[in-house]
Amino acid sequence: ATVAWWATDWAPADAPTPGRAVVAAPATAHPPFAECAVEYQLLHDDGRRFTAAVTVTNLDSTVLRGWSVALRLPGDQRIDPVRSPGWTQKGDLVMAPPQRDVLNPGGSARRTVTGLHPGVTRLPTVFTLDGSPCAVTLLGQTGQALSATSGAVLAGGTAEGGGSGGGGGSRSRGAGKGKPTR
Repeated sequence: ATVAWWATDWAPADAPTPGRAVVAAPATAHPPFAECAVEYQLLHDDGRRFTAAVTVTNLDSTVLRGWSVALRLPGDQRIDPVRSPGWTQKGDLVMAPPQRDVLNPGGSARRTVTGLHPGVTRLPTVFTLDGSPCAVTLLGQTGQALSATSGAVLAGGTAEGGGSGGGGGSRSRGAGKGKPTR
């Protein structure tokens, strides 16, 4: 089955989003001193198509220019290069094009991603900012934190409030010390 992803422009991180419960993807270890944090929130899933918000926060003490975010898509999900110009994919690694805007220390940027799936959505749990691993928080549509250890997938077309949530994703606070400047 073919799965396609596409993305839209970055938006302010505080933009409002609707909600619904989902199930998180397999567990992933988070870096103890992450220089970035990613919040991945599923916004919509109709059983074939889903939309998610990816909010990236710079936890490092340096200003980032020309920065880029990457993620690992579990399963055979694929980005749609027509709907995601500039994005590239090699295997499960998906890389966004370098961004033109500045990402200040403590600053956030949000991108909306839409994809197609064959009835099962596997949520990504591995993200990097300029190659540095990010702490990850997975959120359902209602904004509840999901446990990355639930090891599950979201079956498409579940009813509002369906699925299971619980436990929180993790967020690291503070920049890694002694890291090279960018």
